[in-house]
Amino acid sequence: TCVRALRYLGGQQDATWSLRLKGVASSAFLLVVWMTTLLMAAFLVCLGPAVESTLSDLPGLRSPEAIWTAGRQVLLGLVLVGAMRVTYGAVPGLGGSRRQCWVGAGVAALGWLGSGWVFTRLVPVLWHDHALYGALASFMLFLLWAQTNAWLLLAGGQLAAGRK
Repeated sequence: TCVRALRYLGGQQDATWSLRLKGVASSAFLLVVWMTTLLMAAFLVCLGPAVESTLSDLPGLRSPEAIWTAGRQVLLGLVLVGAMRVTYGAVPGLGGSRRQCWVGAGVAALGWLGSGWVFTRLVPVLWHDHALYGALASFMLFLLWAQTNAWLLLAGGQLAAGRK
């Protein structure tokens, strides 16, 4: 569905075999880009305790957790902007300028980070004392977060294409 949505976003309805093969190649390329992006995001999360312990060993730092949290968000934002920019560049017929692609990628990445911030605060607030119900509801909230990010990715593509 996502590949079809990106194809329709580019405005290509009928395609020859060479265009279809190009589409398959660009889809495989985007799969590699997004798997790498998500692995890098997981790596930033897993790297947290080691970085915080290294920062706490440095003299004069009062809150290494806050420094790492801010640094991680900046790094994650840069990784997401890069992945979204590559995604928008790989969509055939998107037609936007480079500046529009960067703007779309930036807006989508900020939305992604913002939705992550909102959903991280919703999980403990909504399902504080309910272990089983909390786990099931958290899974549903994760699916809602994933759908929100998919819409943000498509909205960024609309900005990158110069459409409103």
